[in-house]
Amino acid sequence: SELDQYMVDNPDAIYIDVRTPEEFKADNIEGFINIDSKIASDKIVNDYTKDDQIILICNSGNRSSSVAQQLVSAGFTNVVNVEGGMVEYNK
Repeated sequence: SELDQYMVDNPDAIYIDVRTPEEFKADNIEGFINIDSKIASDKIVNDYTKDDQIILICNSGNRSSSVAQQLVSAGFTNVVNVEGGMVEYNK
């Protein structure tokens, strides 16, 4: 998939799945870490730098889009939301 190729090409990016721990446990992509969307923006702001490349995914793209907007507002410059989320990835 396009995402798999992106991960190969960008091994230093930080891949974050913002779904709930239950959703993540049921189905996830190797290389992604799980940070629930409710706390994701605060935790990412604390744990990473504004220049880090942050790749966000959720189930359909809504939660990750919201977290992405919060990160950009906080000054992050390299944030990517995976369009369509896991639904699209699993097609």
